[in-house]
Amino acid sequence: MSGEGESAREEAIRKFYDEAEGDSLVLDKWFAVQADADLPDVLERVEKLVNHPDFNLTTPNRCRALILTFSANAAPFHDESGKGYKFIG
Repeated sequence: MSGEGESAREEAIRKFYDEAEGDSLVLDKWFAVQADADLPDVLERVEKLVNHPDFNLTTPNRCRALILTFSANAAPFHDESGKGYKFIG
């Protein structure tokens, strides 16, 4: 989707969320897909998702879906700015 433009990407993400209809497993995938995105602003997106109403640090699978997936997204996590480490730390 990276070549389709921001509006198409955002529309797809919104549709994915809407069609999940609160299903926990699908929402975990929704968080993970965004944390694994190959986008220059992925960390900022993840930081916003931490405040999403469906995210809870005390829910292990949800935490894994967002935080662990982001930490496995090598380029933004290991960015020379150190922001990925600061986010996790």
